[in-house]
Amino acid sequence: MALEMKLKKLEIELVKHNIWDDETAAAVVRSVANGNETVPTVDVAGQFLVNPSAKQVLKLLSPEGSSGSNRSGIFSRKKLND
Repeated sequence: MALEMKLKKLEIELVKHNIWDDETAAAVVRSVANGNETVPTVDVAGQFLVNPSAKQVLKLLSPEGSSGSNRSGIFSRKKLND
């Protein structure tokens, strides 16, 4: 996953959810992606981005963005390895 690699390189902390293994996570993704299971879907302090670029995620994480956090949640359909 290109987005995940870019965010890790920038030392952005990720909390990953596999929507194939977690029905609650799948429901969250469907609720913000017009009923689709589009991944990656990223949650930054309650603001969701569907299939975003790293630049879009960083904008929300920046001091000028709305979150002020260095943490995001990322939803995926594949087995996730740490």
